[in-house]
Amino acid sequence: MEALWYFDNLIVKRRVKNYKRQHPDEKILFAGISKALSRAFEKEVKAGSDYIDAKKTVFLLTDRNVAAREWRIKTEEITRAELDTYNSIHGKAMLLKIKTRNGCNYQFGMRYDERFFKQNVLRFEHKEIEHVIPTWFKLAHRILVPIWRLFIIVFVIYWLVRLFRWIGS
Repeated sequence: MEALWYFDNLIVKRRVKNYKRQHPDEKILFAGISKALSRAFEKEVKAGSDYIDAKKTVFLLTDRNVAAREWRIKTEEITRAELDTYNSIHGKAMLLKIKTRNGCNYQFGMRYDERFFKQNVLRFEHKEIEHVIPTWFKLAHRILVPIWRLFIIVFVIYWLVRLFRWIGS
């Protein structure tokens, strides 16, 4: 998990650097890895199979825009923003839902980050959602994932030993 966090930070830093080069007049207030989804024309974005297929991107909040993927949403075009925070399998997370004047709906799922709350450009309704994932599932996940990882490591070591014995003979 830490390795993914490290690579995500490298990607975010590169995207921030490129964005600053392209838009030197804007000040970046928040940047982070996100899963982003968009639906036009009054169709609400909801968690489900569509959201599972959403692509990872870098979410940027500047003093004028919200930028992710090819989208640049002007903050004055946003009519409603809602932020839900919740506990997921991998830790605390947040889900930002944005609705614009022209009827587009956007949804950004991100890791929980206190820095997002310190900005004052994007006003949002904040809700803390409890028990998104059942407790038994979290417990099973905590127990089974390390066992599964250990199984994979032992399996790889077994095949490496067999490979070297075969090469040596």
